[in-house]
Amino acid sequence: MALDLLPWRELGWSLVLGWWAGLLYDICQLLGRQARRRRWARTLLDAVFWLLLTATLVFFLLQGWTSELRLYLFLGMALGWYLYRRVRRWRLLSRK
Repeated sequence: MALDLLPWRELGWSLVLGWWAGLLYDICQLLGRQARRRRWARTLLDAVFWLLLTATLVFFLLQGWTSELRLYLFLGMALGWYLYRRVRRWRLLSRK
């Protein structure tokens, strides 16, 4: 009986996607700090964040995740986001 490794591979990629989401969010936050007084710029950055994140998720779904959203994929993305925030976030945001 062969071991099906597809769910583990999908979980690994969902961790990567969560890490990417955290990085993308912080980049948009840094750019938003530069445009403090321009409300339209922050709105535009929010839209860019969600468009890029959604496009990446759709790409992963259609290319590698058998076009199914499963609970463990959302849990993996949440864990990837959490790991990014714990490990790397302070280094990116501490730079000026």
